[in-house]
Amino acid sequence: MNYIFGDFELDTRVLELRRAGEPVPLEPQVFDLLRYLVQHSERAITKDEIYEEIWNGRIVSESALSSRIKSARQAIGDNGREQRMIKTLHGRGFRFIAAVVNAAPVVEPEPAAAPGDVEDDDNIVDRPSIAVLPFRNLSDGPDQDYLADGITDEITLLLSRLRWLRVIARDSSFVFKNQVEESQQVGRSLGVRYLLAGSIRRADAQLRVSVQLINAADGTQIWSEHYDREMANIFQLQDEIAQAIAGTLEPELAGVEEALASRKAPENMTGWDYYLRGRAQLFNFTEKGQVEAERLFARAVAVDPGLARAHAGLAYVYIQDAFYGDPRQRTAVLQAALATARRAVAADTRDALGHFTLGRAHSLRRETAEAEAALQTALNINPSFAQAHFAQGFTLVSSRRPAEAIPYFEQFSVLSPWDPHSWTNHHMRAMAHFWLDDLAAAEDYARRSVGQPNVTRWPFATLVAVLGASGQIDAAQAVLPRLYERRPGYSIAVARDDFFFLDDTENQERYLAGLRAAGVPET
Repeated sequence: MNYIFGDFELDTRVLELRRAGEPVPLEPQVFDLLRYLVQHSERAITKDEIYEEIWNGRIVSESALSSRIKSARQAIGDNGREQRMIKTLHGRGFRFIAAVVNAAPVVEPEPAAAPGDVEDDDNIVDRPSIAVLPFRNLSDGPDQDYLADGITDEITLLLSRLRWLRVIARDSSFVFKNQVEESQQVGRSLGVRYLLAGSIRRADAQLRVSVQLINAADGTQIWSEHYDREMANIFQLQDEIAQAIAGTLEPELAGVEEALASRKAPENMTGWDYYLRGRAQLFNFTEKGQVEAERLFARAVAVDPGLARAHAGLAYVYIQDAFYGDPRQRTAVLQAALATARRAVAADTRDALGHFTLGRAHSLRRETAEAEAALQTALNINPSFAQAHFAQGFTLVSSRRPAEAIPYFEQFSVLSPWDPHSWTNHHMRAMAHFWLDDLAAAEDYARRSVGQPNVTRWPFATLVAVLGASGQIDAAQAVLPRLYERRPGYSIAVARDDFFFLDDTENQERYLAGLRAAGVPET
């Protein structure tokens, strides 16, 4: 188990204390003393307990104990005068008083296998697999085949950037071009769980692209959609449609995989199954769901320590805790999020989700440059990653650049129109328009947000602030009961604390003034 407090991480598996990722030298007895205090931070530890635990019950001098306590304090930047972390309880013992977050253990990478020893990671059997079949050209002439083939190629390329999904190479899929085969036969031939099939139809300046996701085992259709576009720059159009399909397909596939994992017996669960179950719990947006998601992600790490997505899932739980957990634990929780996201990136540098959680953690810590860099890396890896577009917009709104943020929110809506996080995207866009003093647009997007399922208190508070700022007091007060239902005791003090991530005092005060105008109390 790892214990995170401040900039420190205590790793009990490898018996190491690290500060910002760098080892801190410690004598064995000092490490054991610090570990014992941290592990029991919920209570006071008597001197007798320490003697029993550290010296196996042997009688030692008070000076020996004082020396070890002093060394432990020095190692974590504490001292006997300030006692910010290790507090002396005179006549009783000691207590570790800094906020502590438990995290999954750091996983050392396995030694590289010799060529031929193991299969490449793209052949892991429990990873979901898909083949993008050549799109059919339903236009009036064969001269549009190039467009159908180009869209097929782009979708294959974008899906192959999803590290959790095994995508059959383009050349294998194109064997089935212009052939009529049953879905089950194609699935068996290519060895995949899912097929993506589609068609294009061009009429003058209009293009319609239709797409279906098919269960290869029984040929049933899981999902379908069509996209209508104006013919313009053909290559730009091709990229736009491919990104829209890939961005929509990812959450659809994830949902199907979650349902499959939920039906597995515990003895058959893999790390991937635990991750999928945790993901489903996380997106319930409930306190119970958060607790269960953390448990499942931790289990995924234990079963499959190299699964980057399990570490990223844990990091996302901590990120959510920063918003909705105990504010007194926020600093420690965000440190845990940062450390766990770094483990996700270390486990797989080509998985966009790890870079995404790293960017989110930096953003909430107001480390804007680091956040933007990590999120841009996520988008470079997977341009169809809707959540990374949202997160970059969030970072820009938080750092007083709302006009730059709006295109990212727009792209999120294009890529994932049915996303369970749509309410957060609408909400942050409402804030961006509020910052730009466009109160009509801010109200529009705040109302869109509160109408979404799984919505929390945030957009209700923003709608109240926008209506209060625009002088619609009666309308603002009509929303207050729905806000108080989701956050009893909501006040200006709560709202101010909610903006822990915001590097914009001026707009924060405008927001708070809108709440006051609607009658929200100070405390």
